[in-house]
Amino acid sequence: MPTKYSVKLIEKIQAGDSIYILRFERGNGWDFDYQPGQFVTAYIPREEKDKPMLMRSYSIASSPSNKKFFELCVKKVEGGPGSTYLCTRNVGDVVEFTAPLGKFTMKNTPNKHMFMVATGTGIAPFKSMIEYIYETNAMPGKEIWLFFGARTQKDLVYKDLFEGLASKHKNFHYIPSLSREGMDTGWKGERGHIEIALEKHLTEPKNTDIYICGLPYMVNETIELGEKKGVPKEFIFTERY
Repeated sequence: MPTKYSVKLIEKIQAGDSIYILRFERGNGWDFDYQPGQFVTAYIPREEKDKPMLMRSYSIASSPSNKKFFELCVKKVEGGPGSTYLCTRNVGDVVEFTAPLGKFTMKNTPNKHMFMVATGTGIAPFKSMIEYIYETNAMPGKEIWLFFGARTQKDLVYKDLFEGLASKHKNFHYIPSLSREGMDTGWKGERGHIEIALEKHLTEPKNTDIYICGLPYMVNETIELGEKKGVPKEFIFTERY
């Protein structure tokens, strides 16, 4: 059985109608590190006390450099026991997790461009990666592109953070695309599914790594697009929710 770590919720932020940013204390037994892109698995109690706990995995959204807390970005799904449990916790509550796992991490490749493609809470591992990159200069010489698909502007989690990084670092490009934003809202950015924006900017496929995180249909369509444009298959990395 994996070791359980009991971790206190120290901050809870509602970032949208049903999206919560949850910050859990590091230290007090949480004595291991993780790589950007990895996930933790939460133990979810059942209503039937005689049944074993459910286990649900969530990508870590904060950089490993942050020693005060680790962060999750969770969408509360109606009828979803894991997300409902986590999103209804209060500051001070304790949740049990296993140590971080996962292979969806940054690769040391010679390619110049690093394209990250996310929808919804699939943004979480990329926030961890991007924060780490600019805190540690982990990817010198690379162009970093973040393509984030959402329905409307209110669904653009971490918008201020990414816009700030884009204004500060010339090699970071933040490309949000909205699929259901009204025409009368003043939105001047990309519209439609995120694959449309990706195809427009994917001009050097042989010199590009693509990292994709989101629902299976989006991941599959983005893989197909990347391969069609000429991105080598071994340079396409995925995480499905």
